[in-house]
Amino acid sequence: MFLLGMTASAQKARADVEGAAELVAQAEGEEREVGAVQVTQRGGALRVYLEVEVDGESFGRVVVDLDCGGPAGVKKFVELATGELACMKLPNSLITGSKFDFITPGFISSSGPTATRLKATAMKCSELSGGESQERSKLEAELKEQSRSHKDEGGFWLSLRVREDADKVEAPSGKLVSRNGKLEVVADYPRADLMPLPPSGTSFAFTLGEADAKELEKLDQTNLIVGRVKDPSSIEVLKSIGSLPVNRNNEDNIGFRLGKAAGDGRAKVAERGFNRPFSTIRITSSGLV
Repeated sequence: MFLLGMTASAQKARADVEGAAELVAQAEGEEREVGAVQVTQRGGALRVYLEVEVDGESFGRVVVDLDCGGPAGVKKFVELATGELACMKLPNSLITGSKFDFITPGFISSSGPTATRLKATAMKCSELSGGESQERSKLEAELKEQSRSHKDEGGFWLSLRVREDADKVEAPSGKLVSRNGKLEVVADYPRADLMPLPPSGTSFAFTLGEADAKELEKLDQTNLIVGRVKDPSSIEVLKSIGSLPVNRNNEDNIGFRLGKAAGDGRAKVAERGFNRPFSTIRITSSGLV
């Protein structure tokens, strides 16, 4: 429930502690504030909902308890789900319209808001606040100190991607240029404005209870756990998403492996399509429960 103004108890809470996780731990019935969002929470964790559709048809609601992460991680996902940022209030949540792009055995993931929208929002916030945010460094610090694991019993964890997967970073390709009458091969770096933004907690993943331990270990290196899905109906929605058909992963195909090793562009294009669902899975709305 949103309140129109900040009450005395909320002001005191903000002065005493920074971030959502500390506020969540306070006494039952008190008003709690997360960034620019003010809510009345009667015990327990902050809860966020995501309404999901598949190919334009309603598919269900996923409710997440944000009781597993540090202040920066919880605050980040609340901002994504509500559109209430420290610098301004957006008409819609940042993840409204976002898709679940990949369905990997054991977890599903979303790239979150588009790079264009993130860049525009960051630019506006920088203008309003008069400087750049230290948010990414706080998220990385929490990831470094993270004690939970995606392998912990029960699964259905929600985590934010805050670090690049070292195995997925592509080396720059080479191009042939003429210098002083000689042909040389130099690194071909893409234009900076065309490159995707580095991980900053805007893309996220849900584990599905059963997954390859190695894949979950990779998530532990890149993703910060901030919440967990406990509601049985929400768990069923996630399981149903995880069972949707996807483009087959052909990493073990000898032709693909040879093409990738040779730098064949077609192999790179094919790899980007692995584990992508054939259906369009979209978040239509989100907010605080």
